[in-house]
Amino acid sequence: MRNIFIASVLGLMSVMSVGCCHRDPCPNTVQQPGTSYDAAITTKIKAYALVHKNVSVTTNNGVVTLKGTVATQTEKDNLICYAKSVKGVRKIVDQIAVVPNK
Repeated sequence: MRNIFIASVLGLMSVMSVGCCHRDPCPNTVQQPGTSYDAAITTKIKAYALVHKNVSVTTNNGVVTLKGTVATQTEKDNLICYAKSVKGVRKIVDQIAVVPNK
């Protein structure tokens, strides 16, 4: 059952990320940053990054820090692209390392 859930989430993320990463550059609508915007930004990106248990998301005044590891460069690119597309994001601090699964 858990594998079916994970496969479903991964499939949904693939569909979501295709739309994001085929845009060049990733869209970004900036609003005034602040605590309430930061919480909303963090929540949206964490929901998208749910399957990446090794990635943490923090936001401070519209600056999003992504920290941790992912298995492929594509996963990293999709996560960063999605984060850039979230309304209110001013900057992305990329601290994600690509560590292939063994």
